[in-house]
Amino acid sequence: LFARTKVGDRIGDTLEALILKKVPGYTLLKGAAAGHLGVDVESEIEVCLARIEDAWQFAFVLERPPSGPCTVFLPSAPTPTAGTVMFLEPDRLRRVDLSVGQVMKCVSQLGVGSAKLLSSGELAAPR
Repeated sequence: LFARTKVGDRIGDTLEALILKKVPGYTLLKGAAAGHLGVDVESEIEVCLARIEDAWQFAFVLERPPSGPCTVFLPSAPTPTAGTVMFLEPDRLRRVDLSVGQVMKCVSQLGVGSAKLLSSGELAAPR
């Protein structure tokens, strides 16, 4: 009941910012849980498509330094909390207007629904 008050909400947000967001994987797990529940949550993680050889793969940009490669996490299907960390140049990344939860849900469903998510042409040939 306390958590539903403004004070409780503010304390929860502060604890999340100071402690939980520093736990590796917390933001991805929160996004995965939200995706399975059909709830969108705000995330600081940038959702992209990463060009890997001649293919595109969903990716989460974890760090984008002023110059040099970005640190990205490539989720694996059907368990999107498992995957690969890669360092890719920014020109190999295309930002997409999707939430972490939407991508996690799509990956956990082996890509079912990706055509609808990417209906605006994000998979066009690289420029």
